[in-house]
Amino acid sequence: MDTSKVLLLGGNTLTLTPSSTPLVASGTISFATSTVAFVPEDTAGVTVPALNYYNLQLNKSSNSFTFATGSPTIGN
Repeated sequence: MDTSKVLLLGGNTLTLTPSSTPLVASGTISFATSTVAFVPEDTAGVTVPALNYYNLQLNKSSNSFTFATGSPTIGN
């Protein structure tokens, strides 16, 4: 996401299925009361950005999830 862009999720769910690093947030993301779900298609491992989430779902028992540099905040 470009640095000049804003993503407003509202109360919606954003489902990300790619593996590796599926979300690179250079711009602004407003999570409000949204859910971000990481549901990778394979088992290669996923790097989750350390952002301020409202609801965060890490789905797939056969995968590994690691957080990028920093500490995420989960509001709910």
